[in-house]
Amino acid sequence: SALRVGATTGVAAKYLAREDASVLGIFGSGTQAHGQVAALCAVRKIREVKVFSLRENNRERFASEVTERYGVKAKAVRNAQEVVRGSDIVVTATNSGDPVFNGDWLEPGTHVVSMIGPDWFDKRRELDDAAIENCDLIVVNSKEQVEIDEQPELMSPIRKGIIGWEQLHELGDLVIGTIAGRTTNSE
Repeated sequence: SALRVGATTGVAAKYLAREDASVLGIFGSGTQAHGQVAALCAVRKIREVKVFSLRENNRERFASEVTERYGVKAKAVRNAQEVVRGSDIVVTATNSGDPVFNGDWLEPGTHVVSMIGPDWFDKRRELDDAAIENCDLIVVNSKEQVEIDEQPELMSPIRKGIIGWEQLHELGDLVIGTIAGRTTNSE
């Protein structure tokens, strides 16, 4: 599963992350986080990885493993803001029930990846409304699946009028060129 989800992230980043993206900030230190790092290192020249997870020993272990596996400088950071500030790509790979960072911390040009799955009983969100509102382009695997699963990451901002349904685009359309990917470094 981690490789499949990571591969999807890699394809999206190929079209959406800035060409010069080299600093990855990641929330989470488990198997899914490793899949994300592997995919992003395959499509961008990542030189630094910043990781935050709640348990210090987990983030320290993850940073050490990333440095060893991918030959990049990886460091454990102490808070969410350190992950977001100065990162070209921000990934959430947690099991958090609440947003893991303030979307207003995002800098122009940051590529954001949220990989939270649907859960009918626990409507979890890793991104807050500000993170969604700050996006110039939102690409999902399947708009139909977003609606079927009532994915709160997007359906909540849609219901609140923060974004419109027409602002969601599908990864397949991006890959075949039906929609444009990143068009400026500040998106």
